[in-house]
Amino acid sequence: MIDTPRVVAAALTAPALVLAIAALSRVPYAANPRDDAMLRLSWRARSERIETCRTLSDSALAALPAHMRQRVVCTGGAAPYRLRVVLDGASQIDEVVRAGDVRRTRPLFVFDETAIAPGSHHIVIDFARADGARPPAGAVEDTVEARTRAEELPPRLALDTAVTLAPQQVLLVTYDPDRRQLVIPAPPAG
Repeated sequence: MIDTPRVVAAALTAPALVLAIAALSRVPYAANPRDDAMLRLSWRARSERIETCRTLSDSALAALPAHMRQRVVCTGGAAPYRLRVVLDGASQIDEVVRAGDVRRTRPLFVFDETAIAPGSHHIVIDFARADGARPPAGAVEDTVEARTRAEELPPRLALDTAVTLAPQQVLLVTYDPDRRQLVIPAPPAG
């Protein structure tokens, strides 16, 4: 049996909803109604690897299963870096960046967006090995130099520049591994 009141209500409601959606789709919308510019820091890089190695005694080696016996055992991970951003003399960011995985073996990732007023600004970015990140006495750093040295971050990256930003302009700062420095890429043509 057909429920006549429900069918009539649905027949009247459906077109009304379609008309409402169509009308709302024509309402102007600004994703960012403010005219702020944006400073975007975005890079990924492999940090220097720091390891502490020790030599196992014969008795400690014998206690291990055969497939796990290594005379020298190393522990460690990627060195942390401190990111500092100063905008027009005022500190905006001051934080330590560490590898994201538990063993600290993956690359460091930096992604931050800071809204700033349009106009001329002096920006200073410093990305340097964090205090205490040096290997302790007796530690041995990773010896796979041929593979990692060319990929590793230098101990310090710095960018000190003056920029003029238009409303809603995004200034990207990234790491160029070929030049081994922080750079502001040229905006795309067009």
